[in-house]
Amino acid sequence: MESGAAKDYLISSVKLLGKITLVFEILDFANSTGPFIFDLIFAPTDVTYYITQENGILGSPSPTSEPTSIPTSTSTPPGATSVSVPTDTPVPADTPTPTPVDNDPPGKPTLLNPSGSINWDFDSYYTFEWSNSTDNGSGLSHYQLLIDINSNFSSPLYDEFVLENSEAVYNDYFEYIKGMYYYKVIAYDKAGNYTESNSQSFTVNDHPPTTDPDIPGTDSGSCISDTTPYFSWWWYESEGDTIESGKVVFRLYIDDDTTPFTTPVRCIEINRSNITDYMDDKACYNLDALEALPAGGNYYWGIEASSDGGTTWKQSNSTMRLNICP
Repeated sequence: MESGAAKDYLISSVKLLGKITLVFEILDFANSTGPFIFDLIFAPTDVTYYITQENGILGSPSPTSEPTSIPTSTSTPPGATSVSVPTDTPVPADTPTPTPVDNDPPGKPTLLNPSGSINWDFDSYYTFEWSNSTDNGSGLSHYQLLIDINSNFSSPLYDEFVLENSEAVYNDYFEYIKGMYYYKVIAYDKAGNYTESNSQSFTVNDHPPTTDPDIPGTDSGSCISDTTPYFSWWWYESEGDTIESGKVVFRLYIDDDTTPFTTPVRCIEINRSNITDYMDDKACYNLDALEALPAGGNYYWGIEASSDGGTTWKQSNSTMRLNICP
């Protein structure tokens, strides 16, 4: 008797479990876009689903239309099964606020300098300037400066990330030959968004080589006995401007005061016809007998250089002291 009742209970439980499983399948419980999950998230109040059975088969769920009659039996319902879905689950108070995504690029920089035609020496630092870019999202990160001889920047001569944060002036040292160049600036924010400026051109004019005296040089307490000394100096040419071509010429200034370029006792122009020796970065000249310096004198000397055959000149960065022994 007891075993029969247990068997009947087990059979009823299995049937009920099968009905519950079928109800969840009808509600499309496993589908994130199904009606059950959608109402669970978005319904403002509890939702009651009515699932009807016709000829022993459970039908589609309906959250809005109640069947005409709902049996009170809870064991094997022939009419409908009621499923209540709570939708007002509270959000935990410690849930972190999602970080907003920054898809907006920073403001467009405007190029300010250089522009037009400029005189640019080899030993000069030049300032590139542009308007400061701003970013209201993740914040400005850095800039990128590009310089090219092509307006489409297909092969940049200079391509560097510069100026972290929001600085807007960049100084750098260049040794570009004369000609036209293009440059532009790209502003980046911390999310990786970027904005390019318009491009701008500038022209480097022909400019004299840079020179520095090398020898001879003496301290205040020393002297040399040669009145026709051998002079040499360093020089740095622009590509295409050479001594052989006749474009590069020098002037040797010697005077008895610290400013040899003002009222020199000797001013000798040196070109490819009379230069003693030269290399890629050094030139030399030896005074002859007619150019000899008086013995017992204290002198200073410097160099001027030209790369246009003697039209435009540039003085050396420094002068040297030269004492001739009595």
